[in-house]
Amino acid sequence: MYPVAGDPEETSRPEYDLHTFRRLFRYIRPYLHWVLLSLLVLFLNTGFDLAIPYVTKVAIDRYITPDWAFLIGDPGVSLPEGSTLPFRHDTLLVNLHLLKKSTVTLLEKKQKISGERLLVYTDLPKEIRERYASLIEVDAAGTHFVIPQSRLSQFAPEDVRRIRGQSLAGVIRMAWLLLLLLTGSFVFGFILAYLLQYTGQRTIHDLRMAVISHILRLPIRFFDRTPVGKLTTRATNDLQAILEMYASVLVYFIKDIFLLFGILYIMYRMNARLTGVLSLLIPFIFFAAYFFRRYARRAFRRVRYHIARINAFVQETLQGISIIQVFTAEKKMFQRFRAINEDLFKAYMQQLYVFAVFRPLIEVFSAIAIAIIIWYGGNEILRGTLTFGALVASLSYIQMLFTPIRDLAEKYNIVQSAMAAAERVFRVLDEPEEPSGKRHLPKVRGEIEFRDVWFAYEDEEWVLKGVSFHVRPGEVVALVGPTGAGKTSIFSLLLGFYQPQKGQVLLDGVDIRDLSIDDLRSHIGMVFQDVFLFDGTVRENLLLRSQVPEENLVRSLQVTQLDDLLVRQNRSLETRVGERGHSLSGGERQLLSFARAIARDYPIILLDEATSSVDSYTEALIERAFRQLIESRTALIIAHRLSTVRDADRILVVLNGQIVEQGTHKELLAKRGVYYHLYTMQFEGMTLRPSLDTELPS
Repeated sequence: MYPVAGDPEETSRPEYDLHTFRRLFRYIRPYLHWVLLSLLVLFLNTGFDLAIPYVTKVAIDRYITPDWAFLIGDPGVSLPEGSTLPFRHDTLLVNLHLLKKSTVTLLEKKQKISGERLLVYTDLPKEIRERYASLIEVDAAGTHFVIPQSRLSQFAPEDVRRIRGQSLAGVIRMAWLLLLLLTGSFVFGFILAYLLQYTGQRTIHDLRMAVISHILRLPIRFFDRTPVGKLTTRATNDLQAILEMYASVLVYFIKDIFLLFGILYIMYRMNARLTGVLSLLIPFIFFAAYFFRRYARRAFRRVRYHIARINAFVQETLQGISIIQVFTAEKKMFQRFRAINEDLFKAYMQQLYVFAVFRPLIEVFSAIAIAIIIWYGGNEILRGTLTFGALVASLSYIQMLFTPIRDLAEKYNIVQSAMAAAERVFRVLDEPEEPSGKRHLPKVRGEIEFRDVWFAYEDEEWVLKGVSFHVRPGEVVALVGPTGAGKTSIFSLLLGFYQPQKGQVLLDGVDIRDLSIDDLRSHIGMVFQDVFLFDGTVRENLLLRSQVPEENLVRSLQVTQLDDLLVRQNRSLETRVGERGHSLSGGERQLLSFARAIARDYPIILLDEATSSVDSYTEALIERAFRQLIESRTALIIAHRLSTVRDADRILVVLNGQIVEQGTHKELLAKRGVYYHLYTMQFEGMTLRPSLDTELPS
């Protein structure tokens, strides 16, 4: 069974995202204190990241690029005290570092500041002054020495180091500060990653427990229509996708938001006009992101849909590999897989096309932004309204700004995969659990009654039609009839796997719909025709992790002769049976299943072709032991081999969903009806077709 076109898993709509996020938050809420701590660490980590380019700017502007310039004529504005020094009668020296940016911009517009940047000293060594007298200018008082930056190239390197000793010391301090910031960014980044993974793993642990717990409580009808591979994907791949979204996207998305606004604010403070020019790119970026989101969502959904299909197919194929090989269906199954795999390939290619447009487009926007900074920022530097440090910092910030935008495709991939996975997981969790009543029966006598029961698996395709019978406590009743008559459906209703559309199923006079489903099944032992064994030891398959008295376990082995069989084969209860019990023969698996039911000492025993996979000798042993076991117990037996039901207290003949005959073996043979024809067909080779095709009274 595979998803088909129009499946809700493929056509889920985006408006459910907010609802899905709210449901996910319920599982995060118990760890909200860790989330808040993660946010605190995130703020610190973001602060360190934002500070790194700005420290670089300070190092360049304050310690590498000189801050002094000539102030020509009357500035026309008031300057702060200490920001100017007299040089000549008509010229002042001004420290640009001590002025506001708006003041510097105004002076530049009035052409009151020289374009040349100057180094100003009051204690320049005498030998330096004498050696480079032609390169050094002195103020009128002879107390300040000015060296234009452009002339430093004519100084010897060792003299430059002597002249700029304080600046070099400042650069070293800035370098240590940068190292401290980088270390802090690393430490807080590590703490953030650890907290996110810890919180995410705890959240997914709880969600996985909820999913498995819920799946174990779902009705059999749900599993009839749901492939096993699909459920496996829900409990593994889909939950991992949700974890990746939380640990890699959600909190980091908040960090990206803070980085975005922090970068824009800092760049605005450094140069508002440059930031304004760069902001012209924002509408184009949002426009590209909008269309990417629109088309990428469809692509992601189709990919997840076809992944579920291929998982379900592979799961089913591996489970039925022996049947495929026996019927030489390898080529047909391979062709079917090829078609499903081709659909998945096309879905991935559609997703690839979306990414192939978006990612290069963002790279283009990033390159344009860098070009704008170099072009416009370079002009601003030449005009003196932007410092070189601010230009370098702007380049760093623009790279930092485009990193989350560049990663948007990957993060959106993760988010959409996770949201599609979450919708599927919650769709499973939204499935109604198996109906269960509240009543408990402390002691069960074993009285069973079906009252006018009508049942259909689909719509009104009735499998059982007005079935009524009564089984007294301790009575052994056999159900016989051709395949598809409805015998196993009677067992399924009695076990509460399904609910009848009409009528009642009673246990000790109580409608089983009013009983706790766990309580109901704790009183009924079932031996299935198709025996399922888990990959564990013989003991683990007998106990199924339940508490069974050791004497009951020993007795079940003795009754089924399984203890002697294990000894003869040099095996023990600790022998592993392998996946689905492949190391055991069909008869051994049937014996083990029989012993599993006997060990629990149920008051009601159901056997569905329980001896169909054993040889005649083992069958005889089981029948003899079974007769001893069912004393004072109610037993219902389904058997196609009519030799196994001769000694039943009563036989019910089921045909076309109705009980057409009932009585003892001798009574039914004497009637020469359906049972008689079934019996004689098996033992005398008579044909059944004419009798079974006759129309039955309604």
